[in-house]
Amino acid sequence: MKNICFAIAVLFLVACSSDDDSNTSNELQFEAIESTIITGTWQVNNYTDEEGNRTDLFESFVFTFQESGVAVAQNDILSQPGDWLYDTTSGVEEFELDFEMQQPFGRITEDWDIVSATATEVVLTDVDGNETKSLTFIKI
Repeated sequence: MKNICFAIAVLFLVACSSDDDSNTSNELQFEAIESTIITGTWQVNNYTDEEGNRTDLFESFVFTFQESGVAVAQNDILSQPGDWLYDTTSGVEEFELDFEMQQPFGRITEDWDIVSATATEVVLTDVDGNETKSLTFIKI
């Protein structure tokens, strides 16, 4: 009788254990952005905020993203350095941009949620209360 109870207890424990880690680890859908964004140059194809479509603020700028985490927005007159980071520590895949508050770059200094990322386009969004911003970079 002891052997049967022991066998049932062992079967119960084995049946209750799980090798399914789906609840403890997140699938990183956009981690390739780290290697994609550092290739070539990018431009803002769309930027919208509470004021509407403001893509025109960035139309003369070309963006480069370096492997070291440095981002540079440059046109014929200005070269504005900043920082970028692909971050997953909050449990959400984010693309962080920090150009300090130098305008117009203060508008895109955010912890952006990644909507999609391909070799030629990165689509980002940021929802803060009632305000939603969207930012799209395309490779040029």
